[in-house]
Amino acid sequence: MIYPIRRDMAGAFSDDPNILNETVIFLQTLLPTLPFFGLFMVAMSTGRGSGHTLFPTTVGITRLWGIRLILGYFLAFTFGMGSLGAWLAISLSNVVGGIVSIVWVVYGNWAESVIEKESTL
Repeated sequence: MIYPIRRDMAGAFSDDPNILNETVIFLQTLLPTLPFFGLFMVAMSTGRGSGHTLFPTTVGITRLWGIRLILGYFLAFTFGMGSLGAWLAISLSNVVGGIVSIVWVVYGNWAESVIEKESTL
């Protein structure tokens, strides 16, 4: 719903053409990957709710520190992509995190008990 009105929405907060252009680039890059972020959040909640927190936490840390921060730095500064490199890294982290997480939900061991029941003997 936001994509078609992205420039007008940003225009409600600023008149600066540089800010408007950067906002449009950000939204064009990030909005298509939000469903993958949603998949990541569902998988993280599934893991936390079932008591299996290690895998979702590892994926979350890798997304933030590995893909977003490190890849974003290299794309923005080393490869000279500027802010587009940072937005691409954030988008890629959403896609990778979503796919890896949902594969874990489908094929992982999150449905197994974390705490074994005591024998009633």
